Amino acid sequence: MDAYSVPIVVEEKLFKVKEELALFIQSLFSTQGQIPLHAPFISELEDLNVQQELQSGLFSTASTSVAKFEEQLSSHIKSKYVVATNSGTAALHTALLLSGVTIDDMVLTSPLSFVATANVIRYCGATPHFIDVSEKNLAISPIKLKSFLQNECDLKSGLCVHKATGKKIRVCLLVHAFGNAAELSEITEILNEFSIELVEDAAQAFLSSYKEKFCGTFGRFGCYSFNGNKFLTTGSGGALVCQNEADYIAALQLVSQGKEVRGYGYYHSMVGYNYKMNGLSAVIGLAQLLNVDEIKRRKKAIAEAYRDFFQEWGIELIREQSGTESNFWLTNILLHSKEEKNTVIDYLNASKIEARPIWWPIDQLPMYQNKTLGKCNVANTIFERLISLPSGSLYKV
Repeated sequence: MDAYSVPIVVEEKLFKVKEELALFIQSLFSTQGQIPLHAPFISELEDLNVQQELQSGLFSTASTSVAKFEEQLSSHIKSKYVVATNSGTAALHTALLLSGVTIDDMVLTSPLSFVATANVIRYCGATPHFIDVSEKNLAISPIKLKSFLQNECDLKSGLCVHKATGKKIRVCLLVHAFGNAAELSEITEILNEFSIELVEDAAQAFLSSYKEKFCGTFGRFGCYSFNGNKFLTTGSGGALVCQNEADYIAALQLVSQGKEVRGYGYYHSMVGYNYKMNGLSAVIGLAQLLNVDEIKRRKKAIAEAYRDFFQEWGIELIREQSGTESNFWLTNILLHSKEEKNTVIDYLNASKIEARPIWWPIDQLPMYQNKTLGKCNVANTIFERLISLPSGSLYKV
């Protein structure tokens, strides 16, 4: 419920639309000066928790607050095995490593995401292949996914192999875009048919749901981001959700430099990573979790206010798909052309309102242009027209 489809706005109305939009956004937010794209909800408890954690003298990755945060996350998303990490990127990288992604593999993913989604694939020595998105939710299109796998891949000895390159496809890294759930039933069925593991990049979709189950809890692994601009923030941080105890134990060791505790000492039996969350981030997260209902209430109110505003201009909202619920992370409008998009962005920023184009499609970035074998026409068209609008929790209540 956070992207908007805009029919042609006739040229003579464009100035009026952007002028009224600027005034409307200024009326929504209780901030002085620049209105940021996304400001987090912060209560007095975050500050109190941080002070107490500092005074404890133990606020490293060994802090007991990290385990408490993991327990609370587990309770909120109704999934047993959760590992808190120092970023969403760390969670994604860990998930791919534990899924067996290796050099010369191919990983299927979306071109409409923050670049970290593709970067972690390269960290593993693998190649991203970008599947075009659906206009309905800006996630991977099941139709495009099925077409690619049926026409360009084979199953050999239980592994999906890309016919043209011989690369093995073990994983699909599925992105839930802007808080909207992807079409999980259809995508999961297709992936199962081709023996491909599902890893969910739910960085933008903490507490979004599909058929009353939370995004990030469907695949073998799910990954969240708690960066400063996300629905829930720990400053910088993330979490990895595992479906079984073996993966959970392996993840705990991998994100802790491959460490094992032997008596009073540490023994390192593998090459690991310094990916564990620290105590200061964890106590911020614990305070945030107490307010998730209020955060969602505010963000839903913002999305609905935008919806009502754009309906007055004949602009229709792309609603949540049946059986899904968004966390309303970021509101976007889809204008008719690149020129209209640039005009509105320029006007809003000149009015001290932060509005941005979405991320540059990853398949157009220089380090990935030669890594995709297909065209992502929908994603590239969306990029030409989509604007992200202020959606933070400084909403006037």
